[in-house]
Amino acid sequence: MNEQVRQQVNAKVFWGARDDEVLDWLQDEHNLTGPAATMLLLDAHRARRQAVRDRAVWPLLLSGVGMIVFGGIMIAQHQSGVWILSLAADLEAGVFALCLVVFSRNLGRLWSGKMPGSVE
Repeated sequence: MNEQVRQQVNAKVFWGARDDEVLDWLQDEHNLTGPAATMLLLDAHRARRQAVRDRAVWPLLLSGVGMIVFGGIMIAQHQSGVWILSLAADLEAGVFALCLVVFSRNLGRLWSGKMPGSVE
């Protein structure tokens, strides 16, 4: 089996092509059907899941640090009784919420290896 075909299948799967489209393309362009085509598709999905997990690590770590920093600031303000009701406090809460959303989304991607659309 040609390495170029494997790379093309990986690219199609990475960009979010449906399985039936990839299998039709393999049959039409390369006359590959059955177990050979299925194995190429399975390998491409495995590579896609790994790429999704790899891309989830840094946002997960950075958003976790952001939650610790901004959550710590908010807890310190609350415990000291000096809760500043200003734009700064609103921004702290907003950044914490954003970090929480990014953390949750990337934790799900790390766990499942799935994400909608293209991996690129």
